[in-house]
Amino acid sequence: PSGNYLAAIADNKQLILFHTRPWRCLSVRTAARRCTSLAIPQAEDRVLLADKSGDIYSFSIHQPQEAGHLQLGHLSMLLAVAVSPDDRYLVTSDRDEKIRVSFLEKPHVIEAFCLGHSEFVSELFIPPNHPQLLVSGSGDGTLRLWDFTRGKELHCCDLRSLEPWCRGSEERQVAVVRITHSLQGDYLAVLCDKKSQKIQI
Repeated sequence: PSGNYLAAIADNKQLILFHTRPWRCLSVRTAARRCTSLAIPQAEDRVLLADKSGDIYSFSIHQPQEAGHLQLGHLSMLLAVAVSPDDRYLVTSDRDEKIRVSFLEKPHVIEAFCLGHSEFVSELFIPPNHPQLLVSGSGDGTLRLWDFTRGKELHCCDLRSLEPWCRGSEERQVAVVRITHSLQGDYLAVLCDKKSQKIQI
């Protein structure tokens, strides 16, 4: 997105939407349950909000007082949501190791599942310079690269194998918290628990 909008969720389940040019608060709306992740598509027409009950709600940006509309549901808590750069696909992940690829405009239609993680899938990232790829992070300590519309795993990186990062760690338990990228798009930065590691792609 262009950065014209910023969405934030408060502990009291309020979704707060800002316009950034100039800065002003557009709306404060209440979500049904506590939010776990959110995303704004390239069209900047809605905020997609994932909650702890496993549902995705869509909140209109252009109708800032309109209530959210249920889009889809998982059987377990949703942890991450991402939208493909062409606004065609909605990608969601949950604490039961599953990644689901649905169509944004028809979210009840599932295109693929990306299966391979052995713990909760905590983060999803679609690199802007590689929009056909998905990077996922998990409580199993791995980063996985996917051809996500086909549900095909292309590569797996076990972060616990990185040295000297994990040296001296007896349990070697690593959970991915956040994934982002450099402006040039050549690097991913991965936040794991209380440590970080930069990996070239």
